[in-house]
Amino acid sequence: MSGSFKTFALYIKSTLQSSEEGENSGFIAVCRDITAEKEIDRMKNEFVSQVSHELRTPLTSIQAYTEMLLDEEVSNVEKQKDYLKIIYGESERLTRLINELLDIARIESGKRLMKLISFDLKVITRSVVQVLSTQAAQKNISITFPEPENPVVFNGDEDLIKQVGLNLLSNAIKYTPSGGKVEIMISSIPQNKIAWKFQDTGIGLTSQEKERIFTKFFRADSDFVRAAGGTGLGLTLVRHIVELKWYSSTIPKRA
Repeated sequence: MSGSFKTFALYIKSTLQSSEEGENSGFIAVCRDITAEKEIDRMKNEFVSQVSHELRTPLTSIQAYTEMLLDEEVSNVEKQKDYLKIIYGESERLTRLINELLDIARIESGKRLMKLISFDLKVITRSVVQVLSTQAAQKNISITFPEPENPVVFNGDEDLIKQVGLNLLSNAIKYTPSGGKVEIMISSIPQNKIAWKFQDTGIGLTSQEKERIFTKFFRADSDFVRAAGGTGLGLTLVRHIVELKWYSSTIPKRA
């Protein structure tokens, strides 16, 4: 008989039964499917392992360069400044990682209180572009945002929506080679909805990578991605915010 097989984790507890004469007459066994619990344990262990690795990497760099400075192994002032820049950069990376983990944890646990107000998505987008314009300029990446003529009134949590915009634009800049382009568009779609699109000329993704793009700590396996850095949590946070049901999101096509 052909077909696929599925593996289950079972918890079995048995009790021996005796007759009135004291002879063994059989036993009762209770089976409970604990597949879900085992999978949760596996995911927890995997998550702890990933977090430990991600925390250890910047901490190791900070410790190594600090020790060299304290031991006065580097006397050149410019070299000392280079080491301090590395320490500062790694501490910033560590801060981003911890903040993103905390944000995800708050949303997953339902402890993130929503501040629902009406705001103009056009103004939010303009602010996001302004915040990351320096980062784009350093790579000679142009950002275009053809603003709609009228205000785009949106109801939701303004801070979370801005976080989505910052993460998507930062991601686009980070994984687009120097001299590339990023375009942000706001348009109306059926059923009185708003489409907020971020499109870039970046390195693109394989179909397998697209399936994992919103997974915690996932980063595509390429030299360009490794050199670009990042925590692998930005799009995970975007997904969690989107799943709060006031927004919709799709993976933008990359040229």
